[in-house]
Amino acid sequence: MHDLSIIVPVFRDQSNLNICLDAIISQASSNCDSLEIVVVNNDPGTKIELPNLPSLEIKVVNCLTPGSYAARNTGADAARGRYLIFLDADCVPDTHWLEQCLYLVSQQEAPDVVGGEVDFIVSERPSGIEAYQAIVGFGQKENILFRRFSATANLLVRRAAFLETGPFNERLLSGGDREWCWRAFQKGFEVEYDPELTVRTNPRRRFSQALVQTRRVAGGRARLSTILAEHKLVPKDLLEPEKDIYGKIGKIFQASRFSLGLRLRAFLVAIVLKVVHDVERIRVRLGGQAERR
Repeated sequence: MHDLSIIVPVFRDQSNLNICLDAIISQASSNCDSLEIVVVNNDPGTKIELPNLPSLEIKVVNCLTPGSYAARNTGADAARGRYLIFLDADCVPDTHWLEQCLYLVSQQEAPDVVGGEVDFIVSERPSGIEAYQAIVGFGQKENILFRRFSATANLLVRRAAFLETGPFNERLLSGGDREWCWRAFQKGFEVEYDPELTVRTNPRRRFSQALVQTRRVAGGRARLSTILAEHKLVPKDLLEPEKDIYGKIGKIFQASRFSLGLRLRAFLVAIVLKVVHDVERIRVRLGGQAERR
């Protein structure tokens, strides 16, 4: 059994997967026996190419069920590590990410669940969408410390804790990370925050991309509300929107690293996406199909 299994779900994104794997491989030279990489192809009709690395175990498994949480479950089933770390294909681990992973799992009192930081890579000439996402951010620290969940873009879990908590809910196409973390919390597994465990990802840069993402998140929250109401998993105040529009607007106009013009564009983006989010959430609650991308 390995110390660590890195599980990377991918859906038609070979280019970002290559960058992600290159970042891991560059850090893995002295730790090959301690880890494996499990790439989960969530579109088996699309072939995934992997680098030929005889010293590092890296494999592809296919997941026919749509959705990243189904893919993560498939990866966890195929993994052999004492610890599992879930990493998105469009995330690039920082230089010491793998070192920090292995350090955490080697501790005598190693944690059960750890959420790392997720930062955005901002271009030299950002669009309004890009500025909006960079300002609002993932909110990993606040979500972990105050809302008891971490995004699966960078989530380290002891295998035993994962097995006791159970798999991700495959009915969810978004929001499955918080639902799983809240179930883990009920089992006694507190999510810890580690700012040294950092990955970086590109924000959406085009409005069409942001619309798709907003619809996916809104649909996931609508379904999550139903599931949590059925199982009474968490207090209602943890489920309600954590980044209300007023809080976002305040963050936007305080973000002095961006010009006033760019902040005004980000403000307009925030208003439009708020409307899209609310309309989509209502549509899914009325029986509409949720966005998966």
